[in-house]
Amino acid sequence: MSKKISSYEELVAEKVRLQELLALQKTAISNNVSSLEEDVRPMTNGLLVMGRVLTKIGRRNRPTSPLLNVGLDIGVDMILRRWLLRKSGWLTRTVVPLLASTLMARYLGEDKQKAMLSKMRSFFGDNGPEQSAERKAAAEEKGQEPDHTDR
Repeated sequence: MSKKISSYEELVAEKVRLQELLALQKTAISNNVSSLEEDVRPMTNGLLVMGRVLTKIGRRNRPTSPLLNVGLDIGVDMILRRWLLRKSGWLTRTVVPLLASTLMARYLGEDKQKAMLSKMRSFFGDNGPEQSAERKAAAEEKGQEPDHTDR
């Protein structure tokens, strides 16, 4: 308000001027808010990604069996924490093994887990009663004496 209002026409003109000023200020504020949103978007995207990663890293959210998770945790703990990262800082020694074990658990999904288990069974031998009975029957058919490896 630049001068004193003395008539009704001046009042109406001042009202129109103030409404135009209000509209200009609203558009300026909305432009500033949209500019701030664009400036902050990379940071919010990064925080969303970190949130997703951290919730998927948790030990409960792993997609594989508990036995495999325990083995991975022990193996990663021994190899990474105690050997490769023994001289690094506490944050690195905390985050890297967690990431590594989660990535390995995801890599060893259900289909690869079955293949790995069959390889482990073949490596350590067959210890099941059905397999040892089959082994004895196969040895008797060949006329050989069955080996006693299943003790």
